[in-house]
Amino acid sequence: MNLSEVPTLQEINQLVVKTYTFMDNLDARFDPYDVYKNTNELDKIINLIKNKFIAAGWEGDGDIKLIWIPCFLDQTLDELYGEYVWHVKQDNNGISFLAINKSLDSERLKEQNKNFSISEYEIILKNIIYQIVEYSKKSLNNNKILLVELLTLNSSELITEKFYINNLELLQGNLISTLNYFIDEVYGEYLIHVIGNGNKDSLKLNKIKTTLDLEKLTSMDSFPLDESNFDILTTITSCVWKDFKFLDFKERFSAILKCVDYNCDKDILNIINKHVAIRNCFQHHQGKVEKRTINKLGFEKLEIKLSKNQKKIIKENEEIQLTKEEIELLVETLLKFYEDYNSHVNYRIKTREQYRSVKKREPIKTINISDILNKK
Repeated sequence: MNLSEVPTLQEINQLVVKTYTFMDNLDARFDPYDVYKNTNELDKIINLIKNKFIAAGWEGDGDIKLIWIPCFLDQTLDELYGEYVWHVKQDNNGISFLAINKSLDSERLKEQNKNFSISEYEIILKNIIYQIVEYSKKSLNNNKILLVELLTLNSSELITEKFYINNLELLQGNLISTLNYFIDEVYGEYLIHVIGNGNKDSLKLNKIKTTLDLEKLTSMDSFPLDESNFDILTTITSCVWKDFKFLDFKERFSAILKCVDYNCDKDILNIINKHVAIRNCFQHHQGKVEKRTINKLGFEKLEIKLSKNQKKIIKENEEIQLTKEEIELLVETLLKFYEDYNSHVNYRIKTREQYRSVKKREPIKTINISDILNKK
């Protein structure tokens, strides 16, 4: 088989897709249009390869190229020419997708693909912050479970009051940490969307002062910018994101709201800001109300929920004591925020990413033997 001939549709259909993490050296790859001369046929072939990769979970980024496998390796079908492997490396997570003949399967490929079966998965389209929202909601639910367990122990008098209060503080800290993670990761996705993908959805990033590592930029080979400028864009994006994470909470939270024109409900905003202020008091002021800290987030006084209709005002320099009602309020508020914000992003950002999801199986139908006998 002459390798300069465009493969037939039958040969392409016989290829299987495997994934491999990580392939760091991509120098020995060839452009299919340099290898094969029949452009009209090649367009159809490449579309077939794309569909195979998408069905296997490829998200559509990266360039499809060919890797030559030498003829002196035992796995190749052709002893004179060797053969080509179709390859693409996904930019956002480094996973390589390979369309290969079954004979080329290796132990390393088998190890990385032993639990993968295309028939068990389907491709779903989600917005660009889908995974961040799912992680944040999962973390929220885990903390809800911990709160229930803590309340059960407290009501059974199996723990001391001090232990109970300390763990309420830890839970509150976990919830605010997850919120900070959400903000930073969402903004990171927006940066990639704007700087790396051409801002197809017209997101509104604020001006931000940043420090670029010019040594890294000027040491790269690709100047002026061309098709190989991915490393440069990554460096710029990374520098901006790093500096963004050093901004205070109010600036960062405001940034992800304005970026997608999201008007946050005032009650949600107040509860979130209050708990960020509480967390700052625990971290920097031994759990006592510090006037400047709460004023910075828009509060004249700090209130803690005691019951459905009762609240307690914590005065300046007074120690904050959290209640289960206050933590439950924070949990409900964050869940509503994550869901409402995600719904808005679904509408605001039309770009979709592909994810591999386990297919829902049809329920097994039970057979009643007596019904069969009656039919006879």
